[in-house]
Parts: sequence; structure tokens; C-alpha cells
Amino acid sequence: MSRVVIFLLSFFYARCILIKMASLNTEIKKGDRVSVSVYKGIYFRYKYAGTAVNWTDAGRIRVKADKDGKVKAVNPEHVKKLPL
Repeated sequence: MSRVVIFLLSFFYARCILIKMASLNTEIKKGDRVSVSVYKGIYFRYKYAGTAVNWTDAGRIRVKADKDGKVKAVNPEHVKKLPL
């Protein structure tokens, strides 16, 4: 195999491990106050506050927004736990 192919395979493998590790972050529990950052591609759009509802099987966090009460499943990399 060429060096480029080996590099790409190792890069994707490392990325999958990082995503799995992030999804295993169980510091955020049901009922915790959280802040969610919303991105469009690589550009930051806005933040909103909400309450963590639960974790999905896919490793996302369901968050109920304070503003409109909608529940969305978001990437845990974009969620931060708010202090009490």
C-alpha cells in the first residue's frame, strides 16, 4: 500500500476512536443544565441554553431548549455543562 493510503486509513481510524471517546463522556447526566454551540460547517452560528434529556444509542445528547422547548439530538462535542 502506498504511504498516502496508510496515512488516510490511520487518520480515519483515529477520528473514529476520538468520536467514540467523546460519546462515552457521561459527565453530562439527565436534568443537567447545558449550553449548546451551533455550527454551520466550520462556522459558529449561535449558542442556546437547555436541559439534557438523555443520551441516544448513537452517542448524541438530547437537549430540550429553554427558548422554544424543542428537543434536539446534538453532538456532545458542542455541548458544555453549565455550573449550578
